Amino acid sequence: MTKEELNNFNIPKSVLIKKCIQLEAQIEKMKCLLNEIYSEFEFSELVKIRNDLPLEIQEVIKEIKEK
Repeated sequence: MTKEELNNFNIPKSVLIKKCIQLEAQIEKMKCLLNEIYSEFEFSELVKIRNDLPLEIQEVIKEIKEK
């Protein structure tokens, strides 16, 4: 969503900032959970599981592995 589109909703900037912070926290929590999952499985099992996941989640996993 662009800045212009957000302005059309008349959402206070403070609310948007709060939501962004909440989303960032949720993303970090998901990354931690994915790291825990990685440590529990064999690599071959992970490849099969990962290929069954939605593309968005696969991309987060790829990002974690690259770090």
